[in-house]
Amino acid sequence: IRSVPIAPNDHIYCSRLANNAVHTAMRGYTGVCVGAIHNIVVMLPSKLIASGKKQVKLTSSTWQTCYQNCNMPFSLTGMDKA
Repeated sequence: IRSVPIAPNDHIYCSRLANNAVHTAMRGYTGVCVGAIHNIVVMLPSKLIASGKKQVKLTSSTWQTCYQNCNMPFSLTGMDKA
């Protein structure tokens, strides 16, 4: 989910991730995802990423900020069920 407008340097970040993903695959690594943590590109085990899920309370300010910044229609927010 993207909650901010595209920045001019996003293409650099995406190119960096793509480059590292290709090199990771060419090294023979499987079952990993490439991502950046504190501006360092790391390989994260897919099982670790998929091991659990986080839940956001629909009444929290985090969720309200998210759907407002995304201009999400109220009918898709889940707020009518909360």
